[in-house]
Amino acid sequence: ALVHQLLDVSRIENGSLQSDKKIVDFNEFITGMANLTRHILPNHELTTNLCETLPVKMDLLRMEQVFSNLIGNAAKYSAKGTQIEVTCSNPANGFVQIAVKDQGIGMTPSSVESIFEKFYRDKDVIKTHSGLGVGLYITSKIIIDHGGEIWVESTPGKGSTFFFTIPCVAVEAV
Repeated sequence: ALVHQLLDVSRIENGSLQSDKKIVDFNEFITGMANLTRHILPNHELTTNLCETLPVKMDLLRMEQVFSNLIGNAAKYSAKGTQIEVTCSNPANGFVQIAVKDQGIGMTPSSVESIFEKFYRDKDVIKTHSGLGVGLYITSKIIIDHGGEIWVESTPGKGSTFFFTIPCVAVEAV
């Protein structure tokens, strides 16, 4: 996995990160990812709150990376038995918004500012949690490649919520 992440960083930097975008039902995708993740992370309670059925054009493998990274980090930085909540909303601006909320250790404001930078690792977790600091960098580039935005809100000791948007497909285009 680490080798694949480093290869993705290299592809991102030289503009060759490929994607194969298809129109999919976003709720079906989220449901499938949640079911898979529940088996991989049995020590956390993963809940989903879906919005109306929305078609989106996305690369399934790349978006699986996004969800795997965000949910995986939520579990990694949260105590066993805590809840991870994935919420979908459609704020009527042509985009679907996803929130991945945990009850973990949270981040300081300075970490929030830097969290999507390549190789960034918070000094408070370097010794306690493994990683290269590229997962959220790759995640952010995938979301941007899909025409969306990504951001985080966090409170130290209370948890973090990662948000991202991607554009919906006009119903006429489906």
